[in-house]
Amino acid sequence: HGSEACPVEYLNGVPLDVEFGAGSEAITHCLAKRHRAKLVVEVDYAFPADINGVVNKNKATFLSNIDKMIDNYEVVNGMQIGKDIDIVVVMSSSGAALLTKAHKSFGLDAYGSPNPNPFAALVAKGIAKGIKFYLCQMAARELGIKYNNMLDGVEFVTGGHLTVVDLQHLGYAVLKP
Repeated sequence: HGSEACPVEYLNGVPLDVEFGAGSEAITHCLAKRHRAKLVVEVDYAFPADINGVVNKNKATFLSNIDKMIDNYEVVNGMQIGKDIDIVVVMSSSGAALLTKAHKSFGLDAYGSPNPNPFAALVAKGIAKGIKFYLCQMAARELGIKYNNMLDGVEFVTGGHLTVVDLQHLGYAVLKP
């Protein structure tokens, strides 16, 4: 449990006791404001599946929650991404497609060209906030992803899973959505 006053700021300006009922704020625990905390998010699959294995292509693994992560760290817990917490996202397997400008994973247009990445703005928002995005070259090779089709600000790593292990050895906590 954190030692900081909680919350630092209410989401949408609504006090917790109003949003969740009387007494909610007293039993809500927030993160301690840390300096140089480290998190690596490992994304292997582009789209989440439900408990029945049905894939939802309207959501992107991790990226669909990036706004919530940013709000939770920065607004609620008062931690600045890139200063108080380093967040690295490593995309491999089919998740690598989420770091492209366009890919067949998002369907094909009438001429057979890959559709644009509908989640590109979420990656750009994360990069603007200080989140680092790495694309696994092994996955890029398998998915036919070339440098000129990568989103601006994304960098390559030679192996996604190896990078996650390396970052873990450097003190990064691993989150696998």
